[in-house]
Amino acid sequence: MAHVLGARTGVLGPSAVEQTATKSADWAIQFAEPKSEVEAAVAAARLNAKYAPALNGATIGVRKTQVNGETIYALRVAGLSKADAIALCVRVKGRDCSIIK
Repeated sequence: MAHVLGARTGVLGPSAVEQTATKSADWAIQFAEPKSEVEAAVAAARLNAKYAPALNGATIGVRKTQVNGETIYALRVAGLSKADAIALCVRVKGRDCSIIK
């Protein structure tokens, strides 16, 4: 009942549908983890060109992050639903990609 009231009045917060939509876009495809920014930029450009038809207008971006105290530059297409992430990985035939949340 709360999500019905929330959807109708907007007072109780986001509806269940809105929460599901937000959570469903938490998935990403990760292609590589270069250790330098220059290497990441070159790899992102190469992969964007290589997989342009499969990406359907999306682009592979670079996300600087720390893993075990080491800086890496993750090459990702983010903001996907789980189904879209799986479909994209299938379109690139599983090469160079991992599905992550």
